[in-house]
Parts: sequence; C-alpha cells; structure tokens
Amino acid sequence: MLTATTENDETGAARTHDIVAGLRWAQRSPVRPPVDPDEGARLLELIGRVRGEFTEMPGLRLTSRQAARLWGLDAVTAERLLGALEGAGFLMKRGENYSRAGGP
Repeated sequence: MLTATTENDETGAARTHDIVAGLRWAQRSPVRPPVDPDEGARLLELIGRVRGEFTEMPGLRLTSRQAARLWGLDAVTAERLLGALEGAGFLMKRGENYSRAGGP
C-alpha cells in the first residue's frame, strides 16, 4: 500500500492515507468495476513517477491539463491523480496549479 502521512489529527495521532484507494474513491460512478491487478501496478508506477517529478523539481507547478500532457493521461485521470495526492497531503492546490505541499 502506498501511503502518505499528514498532520496529526485532534487526538495527536498521525493520519495516513492510501493514495491508490484515494484514486479509486475519486471515481464518480456509484458502481466501480473490479480492480484489475495490472491496473493497481500501473497506478502505483504512475503515482511514483508523479511524486518523483515533484520531489526532484521542488518549484514545479502544474495545472491538471499540463499534468495530463506531461504524463500522457486523459484529463479525468490527471485530475483524479492530482486530487488524490492533494488529499494525501503530498500536493497542494492554489488556483488551478498543483505544487508540492510545504514547498516554494
């Protein structure tokens, strides 16, 4: 499971988020198809690549449209991916731009 730890909750315990589960929950359809094991592997690879890009380039700011073009994704997948990483506390969104949380 790929997780991200974020700030402590009201009890003082660190919260963790399953980023892949966040991507799956982001689907708008009330009925989700069964997850293909290969799909999970591809999602993990993609998440690692996106995290790597934002880590290696601390000042990187992208819109979801730019991210889609950069990583060869459709617009919906790019928005879900960035939104899941934002929800996990890895990215933050200002206006239309996503950047590394806690970065410049």
